[in-house]
Amino acid sequence: MGIQKIEIGDIFEVPTAIGNAYIQYMAEVDQTTLIRLLPGVYHEPVDLEKLVQQKERYICFVPLGIALRRKYIRKVGFSEVKKFKVPKYFKTVETVCGVFKGWVIVNNHTLERKLVKKPTKKQQKYPPYGIWGIEFLIDRIEKNWNPETWEDEYTEQES
Repeated sequence: MGIQKIEIGDIFEVPTAIGNAYIQYMAEVDQTTLIRLLPGVYHEPVDLEKLVQQKERYICFVPLGIALRRKYIRKVGFSEVKKFKVPKYFKTVETVCGVFKGWVIVNNHTLERKLVKKPTKKQQKYPPYGIWGIEFLIDRIEKNWNPETWEDEYTEQES
């Protein structure tokens, strides 16, 4: 079997322990695929055209080619990507020896980084910086993770 070609706009089904999630390939950034996680988890067939019209849960970088070759995902559709702009800012956690130090805001165009202790409301919505393996994405889907509550994982540790 040949290698399946992936294109911007492709939609993939992601089987999880709680049902099927759907992701859409949105852009190529420095040879990495940026996807959007579409809303919901489903046990029945879904209307993909309606689904892609909805706001995504979040976006992140995932190596789609590897996930497809290893059969973690399967291509189920295509919807043309219009007016998508790669976000300028992303965020990640800063830890030193396992101790939370704050959030690093990364300018994806210049790679300039800024450490903040408490992100603003706007910064809380920034997508995660870095590349997630497909297993990690599946784990996050199963835990109903999102960037806006990500901060809670670390503020609870400090209490």
